[in-house]
Amino acid sequence: MVKPITVCNVRWSAPHWVVSCEDGSFTQSKHRSREEAIWEGRRHAHKHRPSSLRIHRENGSLEIEHPYHLHSRRS
Repeated sequence: MVKPITVCNVRWSAPHWVVSCEDGSFTQSKHRSREEAIWEGRRHAHKHRPSSLRIHRENGSLEIEHPYHLHSRRS
């Protein structure tokens, strides 16, 4: 069975930076700084691999999308 990809977003929603995931695994987390929000988003995305963290600018445009892959087993 293939596990669906968890997509998490870091967005500005005045007066906070908000972290949320589209699959509902992380509903919402508000942060005063962008750095705190990115840290929380990375922590959640890493825990819920395979996943992708989309980090948006204050104006709403996508700055970067960072994938987190499952670890592969080596023979």
